[in-house]
Amino acid sequence: MLEVTLPGEGTPAAERSRTLRTLKRALERYFRGHPVNFGDVPVRINVSGKPREVLELVREIPYGTVVTYGDIAQKANIHPRVVGVSLALNRTPIIVPCHRVVATDGLGGFRWGLEWKRRLLELEGALPSKR
Repeated sequence: MLEVTLPGEGTPAAERSRTLRTLKRALERYFRGHPVNFGDVPVRINVSGKPREVLELVREIPYGTVVTYGDIAQKANIHPRVVGVSLALNRTPIIVPCHRVVATDGLGGFRWGLEWKRRLLELEGALPSKR
C-alpha cells in the first residue's frame, strides 16, 4: 500500500491535478529505471520525535545510493534498531526511500518484503554485493 496525500482542502483542483500528474510521471520514470528525485513531492510524515527525524534523514538519500542503519542512527544519535522501527512507520515508500537503508551484513528488513527491497535497489543499480 502506498499512501499519498495531495495538497489539502482549499487547494485549487487544478493544482491538485497538476501535483498528481507530476507525481504519476515521476513514478513512471522511476519504474523505467531513470533517476528521479522526489524531494519536491510534498509528504506528510505522520510521526513525531526520532522516527520523524529518521524519515526526514532517509528522504535525503540520493537515488542509487545506500546507507546503513548505523549511518542513520549515528546522524540521529539513536540505536540502529530504532532506525528500523522508525522505517517501518514509513507510509510513502519510494518517495521516502527507506529501501535505501541496509544492514552492514545484508539487506536488513523492509515492511513490504525483501523481494520488493531487492527489486527497488536493483532498479536503482544500488543492490549491495553479497558478503
